[in-house]
Amino acid sequence: VYKRQAWDMAGSIPRVPCIVFALGYFAYIILDSVDGKQARKTGNSSPLGLMFDHGADSINTVSLSISLVCLVGVGQTWYFPLVLLGLITGFFFATLEEYYCQRLDLGVINGVSDGCLMIYAIGILSGIYGVELWTMEVFNGWSLIDMVCFVFFYLLSINSNGQRPQYNGE
Repeated sequence: VYKRQAWDMAGSIPRVPCIVFALGYFAYIILDSVDGKQARKTGNSSPLGLMFDHGADSINTVSLSISLVCLVGVGQTWYFPLVLLGLITGFFFATLEEYYCQRLDLGVINGVSDGCLMIYAIGILSGIYGVELWTMEVFNGWSLIDMVCFVFFYLLSINSNGQRPQYNGE
């Protein structure tokens, strides 16, 4: 996706790569969710497998933030560090909770699964309506990408289910 926009990551891109990104990201999320469950079910899970899975996810987080900025056509503005920080923060705290609590308890609305759905929807909408959709003004000087960023960071802020985590031994 971002090869078509050169280094500034701004401007319009063809719609087909946006749809391909959304479908590829959807397949990644499904396969990433299934592999751990399958390993635990067959008794093949290990700390090395968990470390490899989280390592692949962390690399994907950076690549995903670059692709996401290209999909909305905002380029090298304040959105890029905001998106990068938001994705890395959500990933870091989910991994930290899983490490210390030995489980990952997510609320009904959370930054992990709902954030993935939002990214998938951005890819589909960019493919259908074009990248220009995100920079148009919708409400009192707010562009659509401003509103999406607000909702995304709101979802990250309610990442847990509001209960105190129960650590092993407590």
